Amino acid sequence: MLGRRFEVWGVVVGLAVVAVAVALGARGGWASVADAAVWIAALVTAPTLGLAGIAHVVAMRRMQRVRRHDVGIGAVGLVALCVALAAVVLAPAQPVLATALLHCCWPVWVLGVAFAAYLLHVVASRPLEMRSAPRTIVVLGGALQGRHVGPLLRRRVERAAALWHDAEPGVRIVVSGGQGPDEPRSEASAMAEHLVEACGVPAEAIDLEDRSTSTRENLAMTRALGAAEPWLVVTSEYHVPRTRTLLRALGIEGDATESWSSPVYRPGALVRELAATVRPARGTTLVVGFAMVVLTMAGVARTTGVGG
Repeated sequence: MLGRRFEVWGVVVGLAVVAVAVALGARGGWASVADAAVWIAALVTAPTLGLAGIAHVVAMRRMQRVRRHDVGIGAVGLVALCVALAAVVLAPAQPVLATALLHCCWPVWVLGVAFAAYLLHVVASRPLEMRSAPRTIVVLGGALQGRHVGPLLRRRVERAAALWHDAEPGVRIVVSGGQGPDEPRSEASAMAEHLVEACGVPAEAIDLEDRSTSTRENLAMTRALGAAEPWLVVTSEYHVPRTRTLLRALGIEGDATESWSSPVYRPGALVRELAATVRPARGTTLVVGFAMVVLTMAGVARTTGVGG
């Protein structure tokens, strides 16, 4: 699903790149504009997607569950940073080769520009309107450490417990999360156990939703339990913008609030949030893919002299 606010930021960043490229390369024609665009995109990508990839490589050493997309985030970020740095080093002596190198990586630069737009979307994210105090606190699941909540999930649970203790009487807590293929129990059962044993929340105040496998399912299946609205959904800070988008899309009254996560983990997690937020239509994917192929072939051909 593609949130409208992200669409707006994507258009703004894309138009900004095009506008600067036209301003810098207009005198040399469209070929020079394309060269300017690839340099701008690379210089936007290196400090955003590149550094996020490096941070994610560091974070993977402490993660409870490393999946293929985590390896991909680190790999793409490292490639982006290495290629951009190589081009900058080559540019003074071999500008043609440096530009050709950048043109070979248009898919990475497009992803980097999209990530820059997503960062702006996150910064600009605003709380949703809640007409009254929450009647339900919903805790979204995360990776377990053996049979118990992992560090990231523990912080979500303890943040929810603190909110519950400060809330009005009668507020319920819903712990939402199914059992992953590599987990010995459901995330919901581990969260409920931690709420009771470590946080002083009585078992009778807790409802379990223990079948969901995604954020959308977390929210939809919690609603199916009959959880009273408005909700206050507790999740990690990097996950709040997407959770708000889903609440809005599902027509659920409430808002999301954050629990702390490691600063090293956040950049790569934001890249993952971008991938989970953006679901372009097949036609859009084909058009963007075709444009990247054309730009890459034309740019490499021109800068290497193959095209004359």
